[in-house]
Amino acid sequence: MVDYEQYSFQLNRAVETIKTGKLKKVVLSRIIEKTGLINQQAGHAFFGLCQSFPDAFVYLFSAGAHTRWMGASPETLVRFDGNRAFTMSLAGTLPVDGNLEWSDKERVEQQIVTDYIVENLKGAGALQVVAGQPFVSRAGKLLHLKTEISFLIPEGRNRYGFVLALHPTPAVCGSPKDEAIRLIRSMEQHHRAYYTGFLGPWSTKGAAQLFVNLRCMAFSVHRSHIYVGGGITADSVAEREWAETSWKAETLSWLFDSK
Repeated sequence: MVDYEQYSFQLNRAVETIKTGKLKKVVLSRIIEKTGLINQQAGHAFFGLCQSFPDAFVYLFSAGAHTRWMGASPETLVRFDGNRAFTMSLAGTLPVDGNLEWSDKERVEQQIVTDYIVENLKGAGALQVVAGQPFVSRAGKLLHLKTEISFLIPEGRNRYGFVLALHPTPAVCGSPKDEAIRLIRSMEQHHRAYYTGFLGPWSTKGAAQLFVNLRCMAFSVHRSHIYVGGGITADSVAEREWAETSWKAETLSWLFDSK
């Protein structure tokens, strides 16, 4: 687990790299450690998330070796309905009750994600790619900038190819992707495991919807690790980015406060 001083050092290094022109954005994550959860507590926590986040994808699964994962993701990676598909660009975070305004940094960050998704979908052969206008979307006690994107899948194309074209988006990795991955691996001291992956009900032909694994944690009876991250751009400031990750952690950290 990194403290604020270590996180600030990582962020400043990322900003310096971005200002060289090698990157537009990179997502740095950190882990917040809490106490462990026994089976009964995990069950109560899961139902608590379901009640608190009715519009999120709430899940609980076993990862083996006495480790489980739980989360309440607000972000759809892609949803399929016949030959039509839908995705979203979700970036920028503010607390509902923080009385704060969106800065140019958040708007630029969100546009980077939108442009990347549209470009990659077209490159993968998607037809009629349409991106709407960004709007403010609420997820629990947080606000995000969101753009809805739709596209058509050409007849005979494997839909999973479009999943791979979308993942990982700049909302969880960065842009350009390969350079962002290299920087993340050189700086983050933890293994992300399932964090920023994707999961959900899948079908090769019928209705299916996959979600980005955000607002999540890995836990055992001994300890719980909440994974949180934030998008870093040239205008990022350590204090604000640290606060954003703390806001995101509250999606799950309140479960421990009520134990």
